[in-house]
Amino acid sequence: MARFLATAAKTGMLTFPLNVAHREKPDFSLRFGGSEVGVECVEAVPQELYEIEVLREKWYPEAMNFGQKFQPGSNTLTRDEKHQIASGCQAGPPWMPEAAKRNWVSAMLHVISGKAVKLQSGNYSSNATNWLLVQDEWPTSLRFYPEQVREAALECAHRLAAVPDTPCFDALFIASGRQLLCIERGTLTTEEIYDLWS
Repeated sequence: MARFLATAAKTGMLTFPLNVAHREKPDFSLRFGGSEVGVECVEAVPQELYEIEVLREKWYPEAMNFGQKFQPGSNTLTRDEKHQIASGCQAGPPWMPEAAKRNWVSAMLHVISGKAVKLQSGNYSSNATNWLLVQDEWPTSLRFYPEQVREAALECAHRLAAVPDTPCFDALFIASGRQLLCIERGTLTTEEIYDLWS
């Protein structure tokens, strides 16, 4: 959220004075320019990857992990398979560019739709405006190619725009590497993340 706020302020997306409050459902409330925006934050990462990393840190701290392909919403690896991956004994298959893009798009849409369902069912406080901020930690080869991430995000924007009038977030932000991708009303804009700490 700090990196998002720094970037949004630099690009004029926010105005001052600005009040930021950390809360629950959604995670943050931003008050500026006479309006209040609720911002839900989520990390896009496979749950199984967390479990593999815990095993690696505990039992195989020197092991090299050769990457895996994860399917959004899928938890199919056995404990033994997680140990094999964590120890570096089981390498993942190679990534082909289009497969990596499809996987990333599926992951982002999975995360976004999960949060949209909660918004639509009234799980979040009532705000006139709601934003979703996604931290992209999805493990694909795409993350090393910012231009390919932008292409994939554009596909996400087109697919989300094709969904008929479903109440959803007013804007979606994906922090991926050093870029902040913004999807709003079916269009994609990109800003370089303003990192105050570097």
